[in-house]
Amino acid sequence: MTKLGEAPVYYSAIETKKNVENIQKYLFNKGFFNAVVSSVADTNQQKSVNIRYFISEKNHYKIKLIKKSIDDSAIAKLLDLYQNESKLNENQFFDENNLNSERIRIENLLRNNGYYTFNRNQIKYKVQYLPTDPESVVNINLLIAPINVNSKEIAYQIGNVEFIVDASESLEPNTVFKVDTIVNKGIKYIFVGQPFSTKFLHKKIFLRPGEL
Repeated sequence: MTKLGEAPVYYSAIETKKNVENIQKYLFNKGFFNAVVSSVADTNQQKSVNIRYFISEKNHYKIKLIKKSIDDSAIAKLLDLYQNESKLNENQFFDENNLNSERIRIENLLRNNGYYTFNRNQIKYKVQYLPTDPESVVNINLLIAPINVNSKEIAYQIGNVEFIVDASESLEPNTVFKVDTIVNKGIKYIFVGQPFSTKFLHKKIFLRPGEL
């Protein structure tokens, strides 16, 4: 015999409480710091339960001030240079997702500029707000410090750049091939079997000695 329909879901006061807490947490992370969430379970003659959730969002907090506390002046200067790309801005409604997005942006920015060991976990936020604030504003302090308090972040530079072109496999067996070495604008070119124009290759290579 084929049975149709879904299996019954049994009411759980514990699960209902968890749902209330999850909704509360979601609203808090979206800037509704004073939101109130509650639930009511109504029973009927069919022995089923209807659960109603009541949500009072209240004030939506905006970011009033963003302050950066950065020990490394070179990192501070780099962040200021790319401030227009920030995911976190003043007069913006508070959203924890934006804080996480800013962590990722800063990590990528620093790593692309030579700070290869930098990790987003080095970025901390201090969020300050008053539940009774009539303006409903929040201040954020962004802190960046090295993992080891006794060390300083190092911007690594590119060292030697070598470009090897090996054309020996295209030659006839037992052919004696020549190896040429040419240095052009700091890049060392090694040609095995056949030389090429370093001027042409130089335009195709985007790594330069001494760059970040």
